Amino acid sequence: MEKNTYNILKIVIPIFVLCGMVVSNGNLILALLFVIAGMILLYIASKKVNAVIHDERTILIKSNASRMSMGVFINIIFLSGIAILALNSIYPNYIQIEFTINASNLGFILCMAGLLFWTLYAGFHVYYHRKY
Repeated sequence: MEKNTYNILKIVIPIFVLCGMVVSNGNLILALLFVIAGMILLYIASKKVNAVIHDERTILIKSNASRMSMGVFINIIFLSGIAILALNSIYPNYIQIEFTINASNLGFILCMAGLLFWTLYAGFHVYYHRKY
């Protein structure tokens, strides 16, 4: 398998996994089966690639991107929490958060945090890919 075919599969397989998760809508076991099947397919596809997938440059780019995304993500979460707490004590009528922690709210928060982290990582990966 060529590297271009593998790159296409890296895009197509997660799309099918997400479609499967959306179709399963509420069925956790079916969604997990789709995720596991996608991981297995990507692993099999990566083993059939004849070209070099990673070299020192890509390892440097990925390590710098992950380090910067983690630092920025932690600072955003920390400063957002401080801002909400500070504004809640100053303007209690304007920031009324009636929030009960249940599985739906917690899942939504974790998905949004994951999306923010993935977006930061993708942005820093593009930046360091252009820099090096």
